Amino acid sequence: MKKFLLSAAAVVVAMSANAQVLQINADEALGLSGDLLSLSKDTEIGTIEGAITAFVPFDDSYKMLDCKNDGYNQVEIDGNIILTKGGMQGNTNPKDADGNAPANSLKAPAGGAVIGLSAAKDGYVYIVSKLSSNKQYTVFEEGSPIGYELSMEFIDDHVPSGVLGYKLDGEGEYNIIPVSQAPIDWVERIALNIPSHEEEVDGAMKVVYDYEIKKNGLGVIVFPVAKDCSYMINASGSKISWSGLYFAEEKAEKVTVSDSNGETTPKDILGASATGINNMKFENVFVENAPIYNLAGQKVSKSYKGIVIQNGRKFINK
Repeated sequence: MKKFLLSAAAVVVAMSANAQVLQINADEALGLSGDLLSLSKDTEIGTIEGAITAFVPFDDSYKMLDCKNDGYNQVEIDGNIILTKGGMQGNTNPKDADGNAPANSLKAPAGGAVIGLSAAKDGYVYIVSKLSSNKQYTVFEEGSPIGYELSMEFIDDHVPSGVLGYKLDGEGEYNIIPVSQAPIDWVERIALNIPSHEEEVDGAMKVVYDYEIKKNGLGVIVFPVAKDCSYMINASGSKISWSGLYFAEEKAEKVTVSDSNGETTPKDILGASATGINNMKFENVFVENAPIYNLAGQKVSKSYKGIVIQNGRKFINK
C-alpha cells in the first residue's frame, strides 16, 4: 500500500490545470438505459488520463440513472461541473467474503455494485452521488477501510443549514479505520449524533434511535488517493448511484450543488454559506454509542461486566 503526505508548500499551490472531471455518460460510454444490462468485472467506465481510471470491480447488472435531487442537477467543484444525468446504479447489494455488509464488518466487498478506481497520481477524488441519509458508506484502499468526508444538500427541520455531512478520520499515515471500530452507521446518525437507547425486543437488546429522517441529497464523497493504489467505494445494504468524479492534486475550496437551468438557488455544501455544517462534522464517527464487545469479539450490552472493547479501546466495565 502506498500513501502520501502533503507538505505545507503543496497545500498552497493553485489547482488549475491539475483539476480534471470524469463525466460518466452511461448511455454513450456503456450502452446503459433504464433497463438493467450486465457488465462484467473490470469493465472500464471512464478515464482521466494520467490520473484516475474508473471501472466495475465485479460482475453485476447496471442501469442508467439521473442522480438529481431536490431540483439540483449538477455539482460544481472549484468551477468544474459534473452533471447528474447519465449516471449509473448497480443491481446487487455489496457483500464481503463472509456475506456481510462492508460497513458492518469493515471488510472489503467481494461482490455487488461497487465503484472501482485505480490511481496513477496522488491527489483527491470527489465522487458525485445521490446520497441517502439512511445508508452506510465505506471507502477501501487496497482492501483496507480508509477515512473519508461526506457532504450532501439536505432539506429537513433537523438540519437548519440545509447541509448534512461528516468526516471520518482514519489512523496513522495510511488513514486506516481499524476493523475493531465497525460498524460505520447511517449518515444521519453520524452527522447529527442522534440520541439512542437500548431496549429489549424479543429477548434481545436492540438499539433504538430517538428519530429517523431517511432522505436523499445530492453530494460528494471525498478521499485522498495515492499513485498505483486501487479503491472501492460502496453503500452497504444498498447500491451506490453516481454520475461522475472530480480529481485534483489538492482539496477543493468550494463545492456547490445547483440547477443547470438556474431555477434553484445554488447551495454551497462545503463552504461558509453552509451555516452549521462545521458543527455537524465529527473528527471521529466512533462516539459514545459505538458498539461494545467482549474479549471474544461478541457484541454485548452496556450492562455487561468485565473487560470490554469500545472504539478500539479496552477498559473494565463495572
